[in-house]
Amino acid sequence: MAQKISLGIRREDKNPWERRVPLIPVHARELLRQFPLEIRIQPSPIRVFSDEDYRREGVVVSEDLSSCSIVLAVKRSQRISSRMSGSMLSSPIRLRDSPTTCPC
Repeated sequence: MAQKISLGIRREDKNPWERRVPLIPVHARELLRQFPLEIRIQPSPIRVFSDEDYRREGVVVSEDLSSCSIVLAVKRSQRISSRMSGSMLSSPIRLRDSPTTCPC
């Protein structure tokens, strides 16, 4: 049996208006079905998806992400745990209605 990996999703707090998430509930559900994972998410009253949306898909809502070996965030984050050796940052591209903004 494969060892369970714990994946965390950090609450975005760099900007008070930030509602984006690095992983949506339906994708969390698919990951949980396909891999031996535990997914934890910090609660947030402003996130585009509610805490309950994540709970329904099997995600644990908790302030504590210290047990997570991987933590996802939209914006730069502080190190959550001494177990984490580094971080990776993703900057999603926002496409507008204009075809000139498409990176295709």
